[in-house]
Amino acid sequence: MDPVERAIALAGRDPREGLAAMDELLAQDGPPDSRAALSYNRAAVLRLMGRNGEAEEAYQQVVAEFEGHHDQGVRFWVALALFNHASLMLDEDTAEDRLPALVARFHRHYHDSPDPRLRRRLRRVMAWEIEHFEALGEAERAAASRARLHDLLGSACLHVLTLLDGEGSAETVMAVLERLDPLLDDVRELGGSPQEEWIARVLARPELLSMITIMALRGVSDGRVPGVEGDDDQRLVDAGMRAVASVYDYLTRDPEAYRLGGGPLEELLNAVDVALGMADAMELARQPIVVATLSPFYVQALCRESMALLVAGQWRRALRLHQLLLAAVAGLPASETGHAMARLARFRWLFVARQVLGQLPDARVLRSAAEAGRFVLESLDEGSPQYAEVLLALGALHAEPYGAGRPVELFWADLRRWLERLGEEPLDPVEGDDGDTAMPPVGEAMDVAEGHLRRALPMAADVQVAHVIGALLGVLATRAVLGQRPDEAEMRELAERMALTADGELYPQLLVHALVALDRMPGDELVERPVERIAAEQGRDAAIGVLTGLAQLLARHDPARGRALFARSAAFVLGLEEEQRVRLLLLHAAMLLDRDTDAAAGSWDAERHTLALVAAAESGVREAIDLEGALAWIALLDDLPQPFGERHHHAIAYLAAGWLTRLSSAASEAGNRADAVTAQVGACAGFLSLGLADAAQESLTIIARLVADQEGLARTLAGSLGQVALWAENLVGARATPVLQTIWAHAVHSERDDVDALFACLQLAKGARFAAAWRGRVPYDWEADPEGRQLLEAVSRAPERPRDHLLDSVTLVTPYSERLESRAPVRENLELTFDARVQRAISARARAGPHLLDSAAVTAALPEGTVLLWMYLGVIVVCTRDTVAVTTQPGLASEAYEVHAERVRLLDDVQLRASLIRSAVLAEPGPGRAYSPAQADALDAGWFLGPAADLLRERAGGHLLVVPHGPFHFAPLHLCHLDGRPLADSWTVTYLPSLALLDQPVRQAAGRTRAAAFGFPRGEFGFEPIPEAEEEALAITRGALVGDRATRRSVLRALTRSGRFHLATHGLHNVTAPAFQCLYAADGPINAYELQRLDLGGLDLVTLSACETALGRYDQGDNLRGIPAALLSRGARTIVGTLWPVESTTSRDFFTTFYASLEAGKLAAFAYAQRQTRAAHPEYRDWGAFYYTGEWR
Repeated sequence: MDPVERAIALAGRDPREGLAAMDELLAQDGPPDSRAALSYNRAAVLRLMGRNGEAEEAYQQVVAEFEGHHDQGVRFWVALALFNHASLMLDEDTAEDRLPALVARFHRHYHDSPDPRLRRRLRRVMAWEIEHFEALGEAERAAASRARLHDLLGSACLHVLTLLDGEGSAETVMAVLERLDPLLDDVRELGGSPQEEWIARVLARPELLSMITIMALRGVSDGRVPGVEGDDDQRLVDAGMRAVASVYDYLTRDPEAYRLGGGPLEELLNAVDVALGMADAMELARQPIVVATLSPFYVQALCRESMALLVAGQWRRALRLHQLLLAAVAGLPASETGHAMARLARFRWLFVARQVLGQLPDARVLRSAAEAGRFVLESLDEGSPQYAEVLLALGALHAEPYGAGRPVELFWADLRRWLERLGEEPLDPVEGDDGDTAMPPVGEAMDVAEGHLRRALPMAADVQVAHVIGALLGVLATRAVLGQRPDEAEMRELAERMALTADGELYPQLLVHALVALDRMPGDELVERPVERIAAEQGRDAAIGVLTGLAQLLARHDPARGRALFARSAAFVLGLEEEQRVRLLLLHAAMLLDRDTDAAAGSWDAERHTLALVAAAESGVREAIDLEGALAWIALLDDLPQPFGERHHHAIAYLAAGWLTRLSSAASEAGNRADAVTAQVGACAGFLSLGLADAAQESLTIIARLVADQEGLARTLAGSLGQVALWAENLVGARATPVLQTIWAHAVHSERDDVDALFACLQLAKGARFAAAWRGRVPYDWEADPEGRQLLEAVSRAPERPRDHLLDSVTLVTPYSERLESRAPVRENLELTFDARVQRAISARARAGPHLLDSAAVTAALPEGTVLLWMYLGVIVVCTRDTVAVTTQPGLASEAYEVHAERVRLLDDVQLRASLIRSAVLAEPGPGRAYSPAQADALDAGWFLGPAADLLRERAGGHLLVVPHGPFHFAPLHLCHLDGRPLADSWTVTYLPSLALLDQPVRQAAGRTRAAAFGFPRGEFGFEPIPEAEEEALAITRGALVGDRATRRSVLRALTRSGRFHLATHGLHNVTAPAFQCLYAADGPINAYELQRLDLGGLDLVTLSACETALGRYDQGDNLRGIPAALLSRGARTIVGTLWPVESTTSRDFFTTFYASLEAGKLAAFAYAQRQTRAAHPEYRDWGAFYYTGEWR
């Protein structure tokens, strides 16, 4: 071994000694090839030691000294120095300026080198340059770099295309060659790995199974594509290629062994779940590099996965995955293999689209699938069973989503609800179709479906015939529903043929379908076969079809046996989706009205007697002369003998709800809106008891129509709907809230004479869920909720969201919604789902009905000197201990305004004005001014007070208690001007989030007067420091815990053990999920949902000095959400916080004064602290930031 080799070998064992040996040799005057090798390896050792700056200089020195040398050995070391200098530069901020010059230098010297090692490195460094420009968004420079790389790879591309023999395109081959080096690294690893690891390694890189990649690697093996360095490397690459071939052969024999996980389309789908828009994802799926990864195994696995997602109920995810697949296969070459992959993806799309259309009536999906079907048909021989299979799929595609074959009593209602979903669901782009989303008329769709099915029938194989006939009979039955007259003789002939060809073991649903059409009873074995067994063997849809068909037959021929069938199948039915459950409940309920009286009455058994009671109740309801009499008959159903009542409980409840719906319709037609509303509310309650969210929502919608433009229904609504409204919100979810709010708004605005009815409706309209949580004091412990824990674990795994845009002035005045957004990041939807779960849990006791205060209770709760200002849309109620006045709020407009803040929003007039009040206060006032004169109009209280302003003038002085509505919850109304002066000049203004808080006993916090204070001043968790936080906490109590002692545990413990609690720290909002609004302790955040598990019944006062701590969100039902709401609902009586960020010195001055004055009472202390702070900090945005909410007595 010569000295150079010894020095390099020494560096491999001991870098420091090797470096010294190299320096010693370089000090001597050796031959150029030795010096170049030493200089390059010296730079490599420096890089290995982490001395990157010195390494970069050493690489530059190699190039400077030896560039232009003609010796091939020296040129090789220079090339390595340039290559490693480029790789070192990739992580530097200056790479944008320096990398292109370095790549150009490399290209100039080595683009025509015959040495494959240098051409490989040139290819790699040029690929780095492309990636670098793309990361910077420099599309033009990236395109120019790619063009140069393609010139370099031209001959290699032609060779691979020759090997492919038409199975690839130049674009896809170039895409693979650009990324060939990392693929070769994977092949080398594969070649050196044991055989048992081959499958897992290959499946982690699905592009290795692509024919384009395989042929590119073959080009490397035969030396026509640069990539192999030396004999040892050649042997390793060849071994890896043999491993790929072995896995390919194995998957050819067993394609289902392919498991997804590492492919680009799965990665794109996951990116869509997090943040990527679907349109962008589809554009990426069309890129040649993605198309080049497709192999028959990968496409088959993706098709299986989309079908599996449908079975799991994840139809939107299945839709997105298959749309990405369709976008990718559209770029495949028109070769035999490419055509086969495209045909498979498009054929499977027919089935995916049919299921998706059942959930989302989007005509773009229908047209896309129909076009895919035509593509598949063109590739098949007409008349073949495969051709018939595609025609069957096309027929089902056009018929099933419309509900073809459903009974007439369900068809139109189901169709309407289905079509309405288009407006409720956010829409993704659809591959190849961005046209109209409206579905074609039912008759037109049935025409298309029938045409496909009739073409399929003559060419169908024996196993297909029953399926085709079943679909065709469904279409013909739908024609009958549409008022057309299908040929009954033909339908019977088709049903006979279907009964003969259907295999009752494999396809029991088809056999039952035929028997229903023939009105012929099946054998005992099929009737007695457990529906759960059918679901396990043939699938849930088959089980539903069998149960539905058997019920129809047994209802006609043997109702007693049908009732027994439903009793056995109750658990299965309850587990179905609502639409399927309703269909079966209808059939079950019909069997309870069996009027078979052939047997003498004296021989009736207990069940026959009970059925007679049910039939009598139905007759009584039908013949009752008024609603009261009808309800008496319905009440009989509650007392039916057992075990009949228990076995058929759900069908009985559905029967009663149906009667009530008909009673409502009859009362409405007779002009009796009050009875119509009462009956419809009863129906809604019945649907809620059965868990039928859609049916309950339908009832609410009918009630909204009944009360529109109808006066005098407030008391009826409060007494009936008020008992079930929160139940509906909990079960139906976000859809119910706007309908309920419409109902309450009609009731409030149409009622002026009955003050107590008005009070009841106002309480139901304003914060009813919050009031229920406050009254029920229902804790929520996420650790005791397995599903809640799972959601929180999923939240913790999801990518963090940026803090900007978490709360802005526009969001603050718009209502919070629990509706999930398909385009939202996955973390946002997970947090929102958890938030909704918390809300449902803490308002779960609302079924017992709300406790509503009448006007006497409200006025009695007000001490002398307190005036209540209770706000609602268009109405202001002013109450004192002696008077109640209802006034109309002027200045409300229906028009919307486009506001550009952090994001564009449409605000109504009230939201805009509430936003302007905050903006006016926070505007720069100018030297020596308390507020900006330019903002005076925005601060005028007259526009929202209207006639109530005169009532306030008459009673000026004392305490003004405001119950705001909507956007006014977070508006500083105390700073608004009455006669040119802020309300706070004449009043001590405090707030209540809900009138319910008046209904708590006035008490002293005996035994809990001890104050706990915490200060966390450090600038951690991404915040700036709060230097005064520690001083502020210590000024309130000498025992304050500050700095590292202000831990989560100590804060949470103090909340449950103290009478007064002060926290000076940072806070953070969460716009989409207020349950995650948080305050920061020394060791992390305390979220609002964590407060829901605490008993805060002894906590008289909470003061929060964190920025904007008085803020949260309000929802469409005017319920407050976030930290203040959590504290109040768990028992805290009073909260004092801030409406916007304030200077820490201002906060310190206010809270220290406030606590020092508490002996005079909370209200007096607040008023005094406000005055003192105003004297020291006269700007509205300083002293006016402090907000008092809750108990004041």
